Amino acid sequence: GVKTIVSVFDGNSHSDSRWHTGHELQKENYEKIILEVLKNKELGLIFKPKHPQSLKSRIGSIYELLIECCSTGRCLILDQNTNYQSPVPAVLAGLASDICIHTDLSSGTAAIECASAGKPVLLIDREGAPFSILNQLQYGKTRFYNWEETISAIKEFNRSNKKTDIGNWSELINYLDPFRDGLSAQRIGNYLNCLLEGFNKNLNLDII
Repeated sequence: GVKTIVSVFDGNSHSDSRWHTGHELQKENYEKIILEVLKNKELGLIFKPKHPQSLKSRIGSIYELLIECCSTGRCLILDQNTNYQSPVPAVLAGLASDICIHTDLSSGTAAIECASAGKPVLLIDREGAPFSILNQLQYGKTRFYNWEETISAIKEFNRSNKKTDIGNWSELINYLDPFRDGLSAQRIGNYLNCLLEGFNKNLNLDII
């Protein structure tokens, strides 16, 4: 019965914030959007954690709030996992959503994957990534500095019936992915096949 489904990508965290996003920042990434969804019954939520097996320990007491949100029937965790990380592609969450949120500008691969599939994607630059090419995206429409700004954008997106430029990547996506046809694996395979054929023929590397 929701009007807008939001997917949120959790790129993992570490107890020592010198080496990775700290747990405290990741807890807030869950808490802020969960509280909004609990207040607003028009919103549904999908979480896509990169390391679902460590989610409970990483977000601590916020995990109870997450379970409460899931009990409403309007929140889902894509928690399939392996010994290493989630086997679920980010775009699966993206395609099941109306709008996506990536909470880390310095590693925007999940965001790019979903934007390439034509989904509106919001970015939150909380750590500060001044040299990222993603800074070319419009501030206040697609790129934000905190959750308060981002939640305001989600509300605007919801009110507009999704007819808005919120989450629009059109100014950059052609540069990042000029194909957007779902055939990147085929192109990579063809390229690697050409390399292998050249090596098998003992051709010079420059010729290959």
